[in-house]
Amino acid sequence: MSTYTNYAQWNSLIADYVTRSLQEGPVYLSLDNVDLETIGQSIAERDPMGGCWAEDFRLAVRQEVVSVDGSLNLGCIQGLDADGIPRCLGYLVAT
Repeated sequence: MSTYTNYAQWNSLIADYVTRSLQEGPVYLSLDNVDLETIGQSIAERDPMGGCWAEDFRLAVRQEVVSVDGSLNLGCIQGLDADGIPRCLGYLVAT
């Protein structure tokens, strides 16, 4: 088991967070550290890596999209996951 929450978990948590109160309207992916802390606090089984949930999130994104040689690989976040959530949400929030 990894010491931080993986990218797919963060991606799902972000989708839930930004659409939770959505009736009919736009979805904003501009999340700050306070939002990431709120999202991360829903992960009750452990403490955040790096001392805060924002750092835990950044580690998960890096692990997912940065190759061993340091190059960016966005192919792994294309399309939708099994629940129909765009795999790119976490990356878009990070950027």
